[in-house]
Amino acid sequence: MKDNISAAAALIKKNSTFIFSTHRNPDADALGSELALGIALRRIGKEVTIFNMSETPENLRFLPDSERIKTGKRINSRFNIAVLLDCESFERCGYIIKEKNYSNGLLFVDHHKSNTNLNDNNIIVHSASSTSELVYYLIKKLGVPIDHDIATCIYTGIFYDTGGLRYSNVTPEVFKICAELVAAGVEAREISRQLYETKSYNSQRLLGLALSRLNRSDDGKVCWTYLKKDDFIKTATQQNDTEGFVNQLSEIAGVSVGIFFREIDRNCTKISFRSKDGIDVAKVASSFGGGGHVSASGCMIKKRLDKTIDMVLKEFA
Repeated sequence: MKDNISAAAALIKKNSTFIFSTHRNPDADALGSELALGIALRRIGKEVTIFNMSETPENLRFLPDSERIKTGKRINSRFNIAVLLDCESFERCGYIIKEKNYSNGLLFVDHHKSNTNLNDNNIIVHSASSTSELVYYLIKKLGVPIDHDIATCIYTGIFYDTGGLRYSNVTPEVFKICAELVAAGVEAREISRQLYETKSYNSQRLLGLALSRLNRSDDGKVCWTYLKKDDFIKTATQQNDTEGFVNQLSEIAGVSVGIFFREIDRNCTKISFRSKDGIDVAKVASSFGGGGHVSASGCMIKKRLDKTIDMVLKEFA
């Protein structure tokens, strides 16, 4: 990892203009890593544009510089370097960045198991807690002081992707990093509140619908539920209001795998997986064209909701 971080830092130092992007429907790690690295590069005189396909979720707009993020379906400008964070491909970021948008190289910073872009410049560490952790190491290598704004973005990403420092991806090093970030002025309680205590009334009504449809396998180890497209209309909610719903399933005593199905359209269903006890749900997600981590992954299947549920559950029979 050290060699890759050194190579990435050298590439950054040699170039002046950068375009960043991340996956569709970005979470706190995606945005935290983008914003932290963006702030750091601007501190050393670089020109950085962050361009995402999806809007920043309301509860993450407290992040420093989040108002500078641009959104859309394509960008026509050309930059020296393109950086994809928390994302393994152009497809995952909605193809808004293409080869014509950069002249001197493409850099990946990611911790997803599905990312196999393992060349010398890329920082791909599957064992890392988060992409934000990797950005911390890169910023350190660049010699940029970690101030309050950078620390807030990194801490938010780490805290989110470790489930509030509860998951097995938390290492002694992660605790050391978080301690340093808090010492830099991070308001840990406020970040926790923004991430977990700002649910809307309607999103909780939507959660109620999902919980009312709970099912589990005969041995109780696999638990699943679903939402229909009409449920979002009835509750005046959006797809991103389901953030964290799948965790409700995997947190049930005795459950090893939680599966949450969302109907996007009549012939399109999105699936989120969570697991415990070392069960690799990334393998299942990958078999359907998705990916992610061993214990947290997802995919999208171009089939009706009922057929998708049957097809996925067979993988756990």
